[in-house]
Parts: sequence; C-alpha cells; structure tokens
Amino acid sequence: MGLLDWFKRNASKDVSATKSAPSAPLEALTFGEGEGHLGSLDMRTALDAHAAWKQRLQDVMDGKQEPPEVHKVARDDLCALGQWLHGEGRAKFAGSDEYGALLQTHAEFHLCVGDALSAHLDGRRDEAEAGLKKMRAMSDRVQLALVRLFMRARGLG
Repeated sequence: MGLLDWFKRNASKDVSATKSAPSAPLEALTFGEGEGHLGSLDMRTALDAHAAWKQRLQDVMDGKQEPPEVHKVARDDLCALGQWLHGEGRAKFAGSDEYGALLQTHAEFHLCVGDALSAHLDGRRDEAEAGLKKMRAMSDRVQLALVRLFMRARGLG
C-alpha cells in the first residue's frame, strides 16, 4: 500500500487521543523510489524501530531478552528518530504542528517504555502489563505522527 493510500485510511485518527492501532498496519506501508527519507531520516527504519519495541518489551517481560537500562530507554534523544527530532528535524520543521505533535508523542512513548520496564524490574506485574499495553498504543501514535509529518513535508497532508 502506498504512502498516500495508507495515510488516507488513517488520517482521521487523532494522534493525541488514539488508543488503538491504525486501521491499516504500517507494515503494509510502502515508499516509492526515492521517497522513503525525510532529510537524513530513513522512514522505514524509524517506523520499524518503534514498532519493534512492542515485541522487545514483551520479550523482556517474558524473560526471553535481557532488559535494557531504564534511564536510557526513557530518554527520547538516544534513538535515531530522537536524534533526528532534536537535530535536523527541529531545524527544518520546528514551526509545524506535525513536528510538535511528533516530538511530544515520541517523548511520551519513551517515558512509557521506561515506566513499563521499571515496573517489570520492580516486580509490579500488573503495572508492567498495563504499561506494556499503553506502550503499544503509544508506538502506534509515534508512527502515525511521523507519517503525518512526512506527508506535510511532501505537501500531501
């Protein structure tokens, strides 16, 4: 599914309020030749990295993977998207609503991952499970906000 088609199916979702996944999975999203970048940011890599947190955190909670350091995952400026948001992205898009929404949603996502991981490490199982559920929704919100910024930058949003 092309970017414009994917966006049309999901454009009515409010990034700040969405609790559920986009109606069309981001895995179905494809980019045309030469359109998969927002400046130096590879869109597919950024989308996939945030989607991967869903399984990664589940694997940590299931004991299948060593937990990362909470203080690192809770920061929004260490991953590739965060570095881009606080650097090139800020320089190019700081005045747009889409950038502001993505920056805020991305920071909330990382805090949510940190909270869920911290609860897990402290043995607070119910809080960890609730945090995992919230983190999944936040991951979807980050991805949708990123696509919205991309669409805006391309003049399609």
